[in-house]
Amino acid sequence: MKPSKKTKQEDLKNPPAPRRQAVDLDRIQQGIEKYSRVPFTDILRQALANTPSDQAISDMSEADPLRWADYTTKIAKLYGYSESQSMTVTHRVIHEMTTQEIEVELSELERRSNSAKDITPK
Repeated sequence: MKPSKKTKQEDLKNPPAPRRQAVDLDRIQQGIEKYSRVPFTDILRQALANTPSDQAISDMSEADPLRWADYTTKIAKLYGYSESQSMTVTHRVIHEMTTQEIEVELSELERRSNSAKDITPK
């Protein structure tokens, strides 16, 4: 019997099983409780060690563009991008405000700016 030839798409659907390492569930639980990403670095390192080849990614993008889009979205999230951003905008007409109102508004903006959470990817 001749071995069957796999198509490129079958290779992407059925990659070889990666070597599994023990996962420290207690460490992950502690990280979740502290909202930390640190416990997931080992899992991420393991996943990155088993990344598909450039050719496999290229083949996937041609064979299934939606799957490729999902893949790139997930990679972007790992980098720190998010799908949605929300922003609250308050419109004030400055020329209708008194000097004292402007100074209060500037003080409030400065206070909020200084207390804003830094979400820059590290």
